[in-house]
Amino acid sequence: MLGTDANPGIMALTLADLFNKIERGATENPHEKIQVSLSYLEIYNENIRDLLSGKPDVLDLRDDGSKGVVVAGITSVTANSAEEVRRSLILTTGYDVSQKRKSKSKSGTYWSQ
Repeated sequence: MLGTDANPGIMALTLADLFNKIERGATENPHEKIQVSLSYLEIYNENIRDLLSGKPDVLDLRDDGSKGVVVAGITSVTANSAEEVRRSLILTTGYDVSQKRKSKSKSGTYWSQ
């Protein structure tokens, strides 16, 4: 999903495009503030785990009246650049594009703006 430096994956390309659009939008409308936050989760055997927290706890889905269905207790972090997100994913997944090393696989990302 992250790909390599020579062949970036869908996540790297999406992040680059997202932050480029935010940057262009900031120059066009300097009074508008956009904050990007993200959560990273794994769904395996119907169990949901928060990959940013580092805890092995299983999380539950809840129906929130105003937000709809949410993952209760999931960690959400603010990101200011595609590189910042990439570093977070490397720390979380153990995958370093420059080292071409993957220690474990993960299955899902939730983006919120």
